[in-house]
Amino acid sequence: MLTGKPYFMVGIKASGCLYDIRINDVTVTEEIRGLPMSADLPANHFMLSGKNLLSIHLRPIGEETELAPSAEVSASLLVRQSGTPRESNQTIAILRYQAGREELEDRIAGSTPTGKKDSTNGFLSSDTGDVNVDSIESLPTPDGKGVIIRREIELTTSIPRWAWLDSDEIPETDETKKELSLQYQKIWDLLKSGNVQGKLPPLFAERTKELATAFYTSEKEMAPNGLESIVADQEYEIADMYLDHALFRILGKGKLARFLFWNGMPLINFNHKTEEMSKNFEIMFRKSGGDWIITR
Repeated sequence: MLTGKPYFMVGIKASGCLYDIRINDVTVTEEIRGLPMSADLPANHFMLSGKNLLSIHLRPIGEETELAPSAEVSASLLVRQSGTPRESNQTIAILRYQAGREELEDRIAGSTPTGKKDSTNGFLSSDTGDVNVDSIESLPTPDGKGVIIRREIELTTSIPRWAWLDSDEIPETDETKKELSLQYQKIWDLLKSGNVQGKLPPLFAERTKELATAFYTSEKEMAPNGLESIVADQEYEIADMYLDHALFRILGKGKLARFLFWNGMPLINFNHKTEEMSKNFEIMFRKSGGDWIITR
């Protein structure tokens, strides 16, 4: 299951709190309004061959100072072979947290037990298994109101090593925010101008190449064609970014950076001119030798 063309996903069920679910410290999904979620989201482009860190960051909704007893989040690392139906997903490991319980053992009940699993036999426990599911660590969020739970899952797979893993450390400073703001502004100005023919592919070259590799498809399929199309669509117009109020995120253990709207949506956004519809485009940067590079 881990050889050939493995297709990894994170199965998410969450309610009663704000949550940020990550693979290798890169957000798979973040909900900062407290809306419940039940979804399976692709994760190949964040996965590694070796140790992978699955984590859940939970925080209370609104002005609450602690998690509500009803808060509950689970993240399951799933895999199937690319091209097969979702019904063929196999569960590698589950990370689950339920607030309102006295002991940590009870709060993480439902998580996969620590130990080795056999990828050739439905990821059942095995002393000779090729997948190692580590113990669960629990620690408070920086503001002390929530909790972070995480565990490492070690496996060998055909996923290559991504460029962002070996890029520069990005400091979480005002200067970094200014630099990154300029990168977003440059892209926004280009999109706003409408003159994008042939100009987007070079900016998105690394992202296009690595996503094509991650999801076993062509670079043509993963090229920023959707951006070119939406710029040409007269029914849509690019929305203001309000960079001064954007949420700033450093991810990937300091190797990735991005901005988000206040509601957690991607900053590059096009609104329909007459209907309540929009199209969002995620952009994530890394830094190498002083240059900012769109990598996701």
